[in-house]
Amino acid sequence: MEEGGGHGAGDRISSLPDDILFSILLRIGSTRAAARTSVLSRRWRHVWADVPELILDGGPDAPTPSSPASFLNIIDAALDAHAAPTVQRLLIAVSEAYADAITNGRAASWLRFAAKRVAGTLSLLVPRGLGWPSSLLPVELPVCGRAKRITLQLRDAWRLQTPPDGVFTALTALTILFGRMEGRELTALVSTQCPCVRDLKLSLSLVHVSHVSVHSDTLRSLQLCISNSSQVEVIAQRLEKLCVYDTFTGRISAPKLSELFWTGGNANGSHQFDVVSRRLRLLEIVGLRSITKSLLQQFDEVEELKLFMSIPKVYMLIWKESL
Repeated sequence: MEEGGGHGAGDRISSLPDDILFSILLRIGSTRAAARTSVLSRRWRHVWADVPELILDGGPDAPTPSSPASFLNIIDAALDAHAAPTVQRLLIAVSEAYADAITNGRAASWLRFAAKRVAGTLSLLVPRGLGWPSSLLPVELPVCGRAKRITLQLRDAWRLQTPPDGVFTALTALTILFGRMEGRELTALVSTQCPCVRDLKLSLSLVHVSHVSVHSDTLRSLQLCISNSSQVEVIAQRLEKLCVYDTFTGRISAPKLSELFWTGGNANGSHQFDVVSRRLRLLEIVGLRSITKSLLQQFDEVEELKLFMSIPKVYMLIWKESL
């Protein structure tokens, strides 16, 4: 191609409309690689900054682990330079190699960018971290009014905070993995601030032992693994699929439930099905015999039943007398 933006026979690609150039850059699959095309000609210099997708991950073209801060600086620079008013997809994925350089303040700034720009899918994936944190660091999730799908994988030491008001108007799918939340904030987020959510996945710990409620008239699929909860209440008139992991203590009201996946649990856990169909299309249980018996008593008919039971080992001692 010709430097200087010429559109001769040697630079036919640069003469294409922006929409087609965007399509070409999207196929590259990496924002950092797309930004490198700016060296081709003056015409390409700022094209990447208007592409409606930002893919920032620790892939093959990322800096080596010996300089973790450089990769995070690239993420910041790419967000600062991006000019498109609307982003259909924002993916920020940070590998374990860069874990020590990730701060809660940095992650909060990425989420603020997403709140202003993302009108499609937001995915923020950071290493969970090891061990039990001695103190928690706040990370605010601002209202992303135009985002349709949000996936957050957080560090265990981060406490996710949500604004007291504001609505995620367009959100239909929400996934929160790891990190911590206050029970009342989690309840407000999933029951009030996400009025259109259809797919909800929660695997996190509460800051303090508390009650959590999931009330939704739009929810169709729900996965729950909430540690440190005293009780979880689920009231979802349209819920069809429920997945529960670990010991679950709570109350479920889901008259349209047709698929139930239950993993873990023991005799100390208690669950109550208040309003639920007595007929399931699929029931899958992975756990002890006690929880299996309890769940089977809840339903009159199951089209497909899958049982994976843990049976304790029994040892027998046989005495042999010498004659």
